[in-house]
Amino acid sequence: MNATAEMIHAAAVPSIHLPILRDRIDTLNRKAVKLGKPALTLTVKGVESREVIIHREGRPGIKITAEYTLLEIAGDRPILAGWALAGVKTRMDNGEMMLREVPGVSIPVEYRGQSYDCEHCHLNRRRSELVIIHNIETGEWKQVGKSCLSDFLGGASVQEYLDYWAIYSHAIESANGEGEECGYRGGKDRECFDSALFLALTATAIRTMGWVSAAKAREICQSGGFAFPTYGAVCSALRNHSTDDKKLRRQLENDMDESDGADATAALVWARNLSPKDASGYLYNLGVAARQECVTMEIAGLMASAITAYKRAQESEAERKAREAMTNAAPVVRSHIGTVGKREVLTLTVKTLRTFDSDYGVRTLVRMEDPAGNVVVWWTGEAPEWAREGNQVKVKATVKAHDDYKGTPQTTITRASLA
Repeated sequence: MNATAEMIHAAAVPSIHLPILRDRIDTLNRKAVKLGKPALTLTVKGVESREVIIHREGRPGIKITAEYTLLEIAGDRPILAGWALAGVKTRMDNGEMMLREVPGVSIPVEYRGQSYDCEHCHLNRRRSELVIIHNIETGEWKQVGKSCLSDFLGGASVQEYLDYWAIYSHAIESANGEGEECGYRGGKDRECFDSALFLALTATAIRTMGWVSAAKAREICQSGGFAFPTYGAVCSALRNHSTDDKKLRRQLENDMDESDGADATAALVWARNLSPKDASGYLYNLGVAARQECVTMEIAGLMASAITAYKRAQESEAERKAREAMTNAAPVVRSHIGTVGKREVLTLTVKTLRTFDSDYGVRTLVRMEDPAGNVVVWWTGEAPEWAREGNQVKVKATVKAHDDYKGTPQTTITRASLA
């Protein structure tokens, strides 16, 4: 096997965790040496401070500043006979394939989806795993069954090829803290939860207790506190074994309302309809997870993120429609209003307030608009209670001047009060 250094994974870990990570990579490198393969390297790129909340039983949380180390883990991307490892596809319960890509590699979309065909033996049987490889000279891609891989590569031993990838994957998991959640630890027995109920309880947990990602839970734990990731709390409630599980289940069920069920249903439909061809890597895997018959521990963390991912997608779509509406809308033609020197009654909406220091003390500029979009400004000392952003008011004021600001007509008023 020859190799080229291409696999680079960036991570940020609490600095207090760095010695543990170094020890684990040293252990993995000893395995690499036994395989006769290059060692993984860990490079520190810098440090940064992050604010962390330590949660205490029965008492308010404490904010502290924790140091995080920014690092990169680099490994040599395995190459045999000109073919580089690009990723591994694993069959899920419903027949779809979960995809694990080599860092820095984007596998063509045609290799996603429910395809078991080995492009060497051309047998389309339900394989549990398929290996995606890429020819670094010709640019060709292939999907090959594990049992056919050695034959495809000219009889070369492929176990070391895959073992080295497993070593690198384990290093990434160690850097990301996967499998080391504090609070919840799953057992070895295979468990399966109803998808709709899982997401409904997740929506309730997020609404009443806030979203706690696996990464956030690790931060809290590594700072001396204790926390469940949201998915772990929901799994415990659904498991309903211990006294604490049953108490949490009752709490979530009592707190659940119709909006949680609606959010869960909408998020599940949205996730199941994510296009394998158009979605990003994360959204692709979320779609695969959502289309399973139930939620297993292997995909529970991914599935729990569906609620927040769906809401982000809805917000992005609303913003896109708003921008589109603004682009297509006819331009607003603004003009001056009222008669200079005359007392007028104006219906206005308060848009912004800005304060400035002057020789006469602090002055506030209140910017307002009438229903036609015409701009009205008022300079005052301390703005009254009614002059708050978003308020719609009927104001009695004297028109002081008809001015222009950056080409936009604006009417300046004085002695303003509620009509």
